[in-house]
This record gives sequence, structure tokens and C-alpha cells, in this order.
Amino acid sequence: MRPAAVAIALAAMALFAAGPGALPASAGAASASAAPARAAGDGAASPLIAVVAETATSSELLAKEGSLSASWHVEYKPLDSHEVAIATDSRHGPLIALITNSGDVLAKEGSLSAGWHHEYSGGDATEIAVASDPVHGPLIVVRTSRGKVLAKEGSLSARWHTEYPSGVLHIAAAIDSAHGPLIGLATDSKQILVKEGSLSASWHHEYSGAQQIAVASDARHGPLIATITDSTSELLVKEGSLSAGWNHEKSGVVSMALASDATHGPLIAAVLWEPEQDLGDLLVKEGRLTAGWNHEHPHVGSVSLGSDPVYGPMIGMLTYTPRAYVKIGKLTAGWHHEWGAAFTVEVAD
Repeated sequence: MRPAAVAIALAAMALFAAGPGALPASAGAASASAAPARAAGDGAASPLIAVVAETATSSELLAKEGSLSASWHVEYKPLDSHEVAIATDSRHGPLIALITNSGDVLAKEGSLSAGWHHEYSGGDATEIAVASDPVHGPLIVVRTSRGKVLAKEGSLSARWHTEYPSGVLHIAAAIDSAHGPLIGLATDSKQILVKEGSLSASWHHEYSGAQQIAVASDARHGPLIATITDSTSELLVKEGSLSAGWNHEKSGVVSMALASDATHGPLIAAVLWEPEQDLGDLLVKEGRLTAGWNHEHPHVGSVSLGSDPVYGPMIGMLTYTPRAYVKIGKLTAGWHHEWGAAFTVEVAD
């Protein structure tokens, strides 16, 4: 997010903090039904939700798995960095990674009650991205305060690879069983770079003049890449290969999220921010890049996406109140209130 947009967003969050937090009926306020039980051997990854919740004195990481109405597990506290990333797959189960208050990286895999594995002890981690698939296992990508990017794949005890030496502003990660790891980054010179297939693959230059990057991938559709132009705040998306052409999706976009699966195709979210737009409108589309947008909710601060062949699209949003809501199954499903007074909401399925 650009500095000016951050300032506006913080002001808006303060403005709406006194609001009641209830969703209007027109926005799908009815609670979504819990996700269906997973049948043995269906290949589905159980839906996973994480929030960084505000406490009286600090914040803590909570997670739940299996359905929107599942019980919360306290995973870690305090987490004043608010930096957490999650993923899941049908073989390895949930993957959760966080940056501690001291700038180290911890991760766990397999269950919410698994022990934490100390991944990085540099004391300077500032951003983390994760992904997982049944063939390749976990992918963990870390950005340090100097813009260095490190990545590891296959297990929590795998060794780190230096992916980029310095000057990176933002990172993104995805993986699928056919194409392998997909890593994207935005540099301080406003260059968008992406690599695919292995940690030692070469970087492919995608775009000049942007500071945001999002990626997703599935075995059928291949890589899905998005960025937001600095000059016009336009959301650009491409699919299928790193050399595919950009599709112009929407102008006046301040933040975005992506997901993809082999059955439902691309899932794209855009949070709008222009004088002629309602503050923080959340739009989502599914199935193809040229699909129409579905208006999901106004007054949204951030969004997270997941997508699964069995469970379908999963959307998590944080409103300006700030409260966390999630829906699953289809874009017109009702919102399920997950937590009040949250700093972050992440979803994966």
C-alpha cells in the first residue's frame, strides 16, 4: 500500500472504530453455514482461519480449522508484530508461520496443536509468505528489514536459499503440484519480479512502476499474478505463464488478494479507494479474468482469499470497525462473524 493510502486507511479505521460492527442485511449479514465435513480421500484441504486478536494489553494469534463455527485455538502470544501467514494442503495439513516481536520466524505444520519450529533467528524479519501442496510440501519466504529475501521448501528443517540480496519491498508465494513454487517480489525501484518451478530458477521481469505483488497457482491453470500500478492505481492480472499478457481488471484499487484452484479457476479480490468510490468497497470475481465483479462489502480494510476444489472460494475480510468476517462456498454466501477487535484475518483452504 502506498504511504498516502496507508495514512487515509488509518484515519478511516479511527473514524469507523465507534461503529456497531454489525453487517447490513444487504451485504449478506446472515451467518454462513459451517463448511461441509471432509470425506476421506476427497483431496480437499480443511478450511483454515487465523486472526491476530487485540487483547487488553497486547495481541495474540488464534486459529481454527474445519469449519467457520469451529473452536478457536490460542496459537501464540504476544504477537505485536501482527505478521502471520497460513496455508494448508490435503496431505500436510495446516501451515502457520509468524514473525515474533524480536524479528525471528517460527512455523508449525500438521495440526494446530503442533509445536513451533524456530525457522529464522536473524532478528530482522519483517514480512513472511507461505504456501503448501501435497507434492512439494511447505514453502516459506521471508523478507528482512534490509530487503533481503530468503526461501525454503519441502520441510520446516530445510535450508534457506537467498533469493534476492536486498532492496525488496514486498513478497508473495504460492505453490502447486504441477508447477512447483511460485515467488513474487516488488523491489524498491518499483520492479515486479517472479520466478517459478524451483528456488534456483531465474527471475522473470513482469512489470515496471508498481510496489505490490500477489500470486496464486494451481495445477490446471498455472500461475496467477497481480500487481497495482503506482501511477493509476490500476489492478493488473495475468494467468497461465510468466510471459502472459496483463489483463486490466479495475482502476482505483488500493489492495488486492488472489487464490486459485483447478476446479473453480482464479479468485481475485480488489479493495477500492477513490473519491468517486465508497470507502473501502470490496469486489471479488471468480472463474476467469474477464468475469464480472461481485460487490461483497463496503468499509473493508483488508482481504484474504483461499480456494479449494471441494470447498470452493473462501474470503476473509477485516472491516474498519475492526471486525473479522469469513464466507465460504460461493461469492453470494452470507458472512460469518469470526472475531471482534482484530488486527489481521487470514484464510486458506
